[in-house]
Amino acid sequence: MTAHKKLLLASTVLFVLAFSLTQTSQADDANAANSTAEDKLPAFLSEVIGLDLTKYNITNEGYGVSYPPEFGGLVKRENIIFTLESNNSKIPAAATFDNGFISWLHFYPSSGSMIYAKQPSTDALDESRNILQRYQLFCQNHGINASHVAPAHNMLNSIPDSPTDKAFSGNINNMSDFTPC
Repeated sequence: MTAHKKLLLASTVLFVLAFSLTQTSQADDANAANSTAEDKLPAFLSEVIGLDLTKYNITNEGYGVSYPPEFGGLVKRENIIFTLESNNSKIPAAATFDNGFISWLHFYPSSGSMIYAKQPSTDALDESRNILQRYQLFCQNHGINASHVAPAHNMLNSIPDSPTDKAFSGNINNMSDFTPC
């Protein structure tokens, strides 16, 4: 996968996560209201990222709750750290959830590689669309308002499937390869 495709994929994930921060309503589903970051992080890694968690031993390395003063003490912030280990890989995973919405996520193999339930597409645009679809289902399953996903879908659907066939220059909104001019 080229650096450009990796950047597109990473940008899509960050785009979705950034919009989830703008959500102001509490989760509608009673199960979602009772769901903690300890439940949601493995679900997110499995349902959205596509990791095959049946192949990993998952260790909870830490969990904490705070009500940060920068949000007037009104936002419940949950921080969680897991380690996923298989015979061939080790993945530290850490996340922050603000009022049940994922606001920060980090996971990357410290050894080996990730084990997916289904191998991701090698086409960054296709995989970005797939991630958005899985994220939308994740939101529905966990009682999270997913209306913020529609603009991301629209943006991705406006990009030609095969940029080389459409004389695509690599520029999107005056950005060359997603690097500001």
